[in-house]
Amino acid sequence: MFSSSGFSLVSAFTDDDQRLNRSQKIHRENERANLLTITRIVLRAFLEQTMAENNRILECDTQQVSDLLMMLEKVLWHGFKAPGQKALIVLKSPDAEMWATIVKIAKTDAAMLETATCVDQIESLLTPISRLRAFLRLAMMQKKLFDFYTVISSSPLLKIFYEDWALLRQEEIVQLTGALLGLSVVDCNLVLEHDHLQEQPLSVDLSLYIRIPTLPTEGEDINSANGTASHNKEKKMLLDQNNYLEERNRQLHWYHSKTSITLKTANRLEAKRKNGKKNGSDYLDRQIVEREDSLRIVQQQLVDTKKINTDLYDKLKLADEKWRKLEKDLARVREQYAEESQILKTTISKLEMSNAVLQENVQKRNENDQAIREELEKKYGQHTELVGILQEKQNALAQAESELLVLRRKVDSLEKELKEMPFLKEEMRELSEKYACAAERAEQSERALEELGGHLSESKLRMLELAEELLPLSDAHWANDSDVTQCTACSEKFSLSKRKHHCRMCGSIFCASCSEGRIKLPSNSKPARVCDQCFTLLKNRHS
Repeated sequence: MFSSSGFSLVSAFTDDDQRLNRSQKIHRENERANLLTITRIVLRAFLEQTMAENNRILECDTQQVSDLLMMLEKVLWHGFKAPGQKALIVLKSPDAEMWATIVKIAKTDAAMLETATCVDQIESLLTPISRLRAFLRLAMMQKKLFDFYTVISSSPLLKIFYEDWALLRQEEIVQLTGALLGLSVVDCNLVLEHDHLQEQPLSVDLSLYIRIPTLPTEGEDINSANGTASHNKEKKMLLDQNNYLEERNRQLHWYHSKTSITLKTANRLEAKRKNGKKNGSDYLDRQIVEREDSLRIVQQQLVDTKKINTDLYDKLKLADEKWRKLEKDLARVREQYAEESQILKTTISKLEMSNAVLQENVQKRNENDQAIREELEKKYGQHTELVGILQEKQNALAQAESELLVLRRKVDSLEKELKEMPFLKEEMRELSEKYACAAERAEQSERALEELGGHLSESKLRMLELAEELLPLSDAHWANDSDVTQCTACSEKFSLSKRKHHCRMCGSIFCASCSEGRIKLPSNSKPARVCDQCFTLLKNRHS
C-alpha cells in the first residue's frame, strides 16, 4: 500500500500545478481514507487491549506499538514532496529531507525542538529514518504525540513540503490528532537502538486488528479471574492516582510559569514606578512580597508533589513486579499482596496526615506573614517620622556649622590683627620720627626759598629775554620723513648711504654734513644735533 519511505515518485517528478483528473482524485481520496481508517483501527486496538489487560506500563516494543508508530510514520510520509528530488543531481535522500522538514517545523515549538535536539544528540542513530522513528518513540514516552502532531498539522510550512491532497493538510487529521490524546494514559519505555529502528517492518498485519466473531469457549478459569480481579482493581487505582498526579504536576508547572510571569510583570512595573509616589511604591513592594511568598509555596508544593509522584511510581513498579510473581505462585502472592496493600494504605494515610499537617503549617505561616506585614507597616511609619526628625536636625546642624565657620573666621581675623599690633606701633614710631625729620627739612626749605626769592626775580627776567630770542623759532614744526626727499640746505637727494637727520631746533630734515653741530638746548640738558644755521645762531647767543 505504501513505499518503503512513504515518498511518491509520481509526486516528485510531476508539476505541482498540474490538475488531477477524476480517477486520480478518487485514488487520492481512497488512499487518504484507507490510511486514516487503518491508523485509527490500530490505535483503537492498542488502547482497548491496554485497558482490557490493565497494563498501562510497557517495558519494551510490542507488535501493536510497532504497528501504531509505523502508521503514524506513514501519515507523515503521505503527500510529502522533497524539494531536492526534482533536481537533476539529488544531494539528499527523501529520508534526510523528511527529517530536515520535521526539524524546521520543530523550531516553532520549544518542547518539540527540545525533543528533536535530544534525538540529534544520540550518536548511535546514523540514518535520518532512524532519527525520525526515534523521535516518534521519544514523543510517545514523553506523552507528547498529541502536542507534536497538533503543531505539525497547524504549521504554515505544510504548504511548502506537502501536496494539497496530503492527509496532514486535510480536516480529517483533526480526528486522528484528537485520538492520539488517549495515549497519555500509557507509560512506556521503548527501545532507541539504531539496528532495531532501522529494521522496523514497513507493512502492517491487519489480521491482528480485524477479527471475526467466534463463540466463547467453556471451561475458562473463573477462579483465577476472580483471584486477580481485586489485584487489577488496586493496580488500576494506582495508575489512576499516577495519572492524576501527573496532571496535577502539569497544572502546578503551568501555575508556576504563570506566577513567574506575574512576578516579572510586577518587577517591571515596580521599576517603572520607582520614581513615582511613595504609596504606590509601597503597594508594589507588598504585591511583590505576596507574589514571592505564593511562588515559594507553589514551588514547595511542586517539590512535595514530585516526591509523592516518585514514591508512588516506585511503589507502582514494585507492585507490578510482585504481580508478575503472582502468576507463578498465586497462593503465596495473595498473602504478599495483602501485606503490600496494607502497606500502601498505611502509606497513603500517612501521606494524607502529612498533607493535613503541611496545610496547617501553611495556614499558620500565612497568619504569621500577615502579622509580620502589619508590624512592617508600623515600622515603615516610624521610620518615616524618624527620617523627618533627622532631616530637621541635620538642617539645624548645618546652619550651626555655617555660623560657627563665620565666627571662626572673625576670630582668626581678630587674632591676626592682634598679632600685627606690635608691628603697627613700631611702624607708627618710625613714621613719627620721619615726620619730625620732614618737618625740619621743610623749615630749612622755607628758609632756602626766602634766600632764593631774590635770585628768582633775576631768573624771571632772563626767561623773558630767552622767550624774545626764541620767538622767531616758535613757528617751527617737525618735518615728516615721508614728505622730504632731499636735504633742506644742500638739496642733495637722500639714499641708503645718505641718511636723514632732524634738526632739534627748527625741526627740518638735513643730511649728516649739514647737521654736524651739537649744542645744548633749553629743552634738553644734553647736547643735541642741530643744522648749521641754528648752530651758528645759538652759538652767537651763548657767547
